[in-house]
Amino acid sequence: GLSSTWAPSCLYLLTPVFLLLPLLPWVLNFEFVIWKDVGLAYSWLLAVALALHIHEREKASLPWFAAAALFFTYGLLVRGNSLFGGVLLAPFLMSCMWKGGKRRTFAVAALCCALAWGVLPKAFNFLVRAEVTKPMAYVMFDDVAALTLAGVQLDPPYFSEAESQGLRRCLQLIVHQIGAPFCLPARFEESRRNGYPALRAAWTQGLMRGFSDYLGHRWSAFLTLIRSPVVSPYYYKDFRVPVGPKYDFDSRLAAPTANESAAVSMVEKMAAYLPGVFKPYVWIVLSIVTTVLLRHQSREGPEFWMLPLSGAAYALSYLPFTPAGDFRYVYWTCLITTVGMMIWLARLPSGKIFTSVRNSYTATFAWKRATRDRR
Repeated sequence: GLSSTWAPSCLYLLTPVFLLLPLLPWVLNFEFVIWKDVGLAYSWLLAVALALHIHEREKASLPWFAAAALFFTYGLLVRGNSLFGGVLLAPFLMSCMWKGGKRRTFAVAALCCALAWGVLPKAFNFLVRAEVTKPMAYVMFDDVAALTLAGVQLDPPYFSEAESQGLRRCLQLIVHQIGAPFCLPARFEESRRNGYPALRAAWTQGLMRGFSDYLGHRWSAFLTLIRSPVVSPYYYKDFRVPVGPKYDFDSRLAAPTANESAAVSMVEKMAAYLPGVFKPYVWIVLSIVTTVLLRHQSREGPEFWMLPLSGAAYALSYLPFTPAGDFRYVYWTCLITTVGMMIWLARLPSGKIFTSVRNSYTATFAWKRATRDRR
């Protein structure tokens, strides 16, 4: 979608750089892992690619539309907070595939996205009779634990004195601010499976009695997720290959191959030299900057600025319910912002690129010559 007539120049010398996308360390780090976050990121990226392909064709067949819609819908359903990124991505996709009025297209796409997010999961679970795992139970359990430790009085108390002491000593909470279900796994499973109404009632009561404490806890958890310049990255890569009947962290691992060792080495070197690329706050800033750059670029063609903005909205959606501090939770933000930066570079007129390189070289040469003459 970068070579059509609506672009500012027909020569895109930087277009081949898109082939390097799978090899970038901050993309490669989770590329082969089966996480919902990774599934969302790549399904939506495929939807973007298909939408741009449809935009380039004068006449696109129904299978192309269906494939793009299927990939987008999968990403929308695979994560609970997908709506925040989807309401910005859906208008972009629809504007590429349906060349109507942009305002009307954007409104219809955002509305369809919200309806699909609210209706389809329940309909799907009903049809296949899937087990409802109540993912919000993790967030509620964390919040009730934080409110209890902050001294908010619940009637009746949700945790016993022994459980409260266990929470105070739990290293998971001390280090990461969140993760109470891992501190009291048996109690959490009982709450999630059989005591969800009581958990929800305690959570509601806790918010009413200690809302300021709740806001402080959520803000602290979000800051832990996005990290800070002085804090090391957390969980920035995963090249584990479990083998055996159980494919979880307790499974035996396969012996690393030469390719795996090379990939691990590349990611670890990048983390050592540029740790910021594995910190979510960097990608939130970059997504906003890339949005502004694309917004002020040529206004013809697709609204590319909506892509990194979708990434920013997705990352910021973790503010009210940060589940953990893993870097993988902002994988969509990282991936689509990288794509947005590549699009901005590729859409620059070739003359500007050559002029910029030439001016930089000329200025450097003049500075070296002046320094040599002074000596």
